[in-house]
Amino acid sequence: MPTPSVTYLSSVMSDAAKCGVRRRFYPIPNLGDVCYGFKQDYEQAASSFTNTPYNTVSPDDATAFLESESEPQDKGAATYRWTRTYYQVPPSWDDWENVNYTFPGFPGYANTGAGTPTPLGRYSFSPPNGVQCRVHYDYFMVAASGPYTSASAIPLASVVTYSSSANPSLFIDPPWVAPSAGITVGANTFLPTIPFQETYKSWVANAAASGWGSAASGSSQGQICIQSRIQRLAGNIWARISKYVLAQ
Repeated sequence: MPTPSVTYLSSVMSDAAKCGVRRRFYPIPNLGDVCYGFKQDYEQAASSFTNTPYNTVSPDDATAFLESESEPQDKGAATYRWTRTYYQVPPSWDDWENVNYTFPGFPGYANTGAGTPTPLGRYSFSPPNGVQCRVHYDYFMVAASGPYTSASAIPLASVVTYSSSANPSLFIDPPWVAPSAGITVGANTFLPTIPFQETYKSWVANAAASGWGSAASGSSQGQICIQSRIQRLAGNIWARISKYVLAQ
């Protein structure tokens, strides 16, 4: 009578045991010198296997957090093998692209052929080749004990819109900005806007003087935020992606 086959284990494997070496990768290639992640394989008795919570600190690197865990594979002898993936929270960084953007007009534009009008304004305009755009990335790890307990709690950057001060929900399209006291041009009266024309012109001046060294808010503002959104990097780590152009 043949002898039945028997599989032996060297231990009960109730605790997850590392297999092989850590495999480093770079979730954001151009930050490879300062930010990385890594994968680590584990084995454990199937009866003892449980998923590890996201944000668990790596036992090998206190700066990296578990944000992905693969489906366990049956390796025989009632054991599982799977992969844990750990990420560092990346630092903020900037990328660049060209976008189409319509800059606001100033009420009071008139044909100068018949003389110099008072006041002189401008039409809203979109540069034909678009404008340079700074794409800024900030990263947050959502956690019950952290400043943001859900992705929806991550604050977005304040996007600049153009609206009537009398009705801020009334957005002006194509955009224009009027002075804080309003302005009358012929038979047309333009109420004050948000932002005021004086404020917007200060942004233009700051952008012309300091370029991307100007601020995105406050008295030194020269950058206009045109979009802000969130996007998952992995697990509980989220990116806030905000786009800026220089005021013109």
